[in-house]
Amino acid sequence: MIEKIGRQWQEFNITQHRILNYLFLNHEGTLNELVEFTSINPNTVRSYLNQFIQQGIIFRNSSKQRDKNAKFTFKKI
Repeated sequence: MIEKIGRQWQEFNITQHRILNYLFLNHEGTLNELVEFTSINPNTVRSYLNQFIQQGIIFRNSSKQRDKNAKFTFKKI
């Protein structure tokens, strides 16, 4: 996973870097934690998280669609 992120790192913006750094350091995070950490609008953070999920970088750990307590973690290969 680190190699995959490394190959795309230059394509990510500063907020995306901060989200990935937070997850790397804390191993998981909720939307609210990431919003607080980045000081960015929740919709923007959610959009970045969804992009990371589609790229196969992170995993959303929740069965509910709009679970405010969903945990985001790096996807295991």
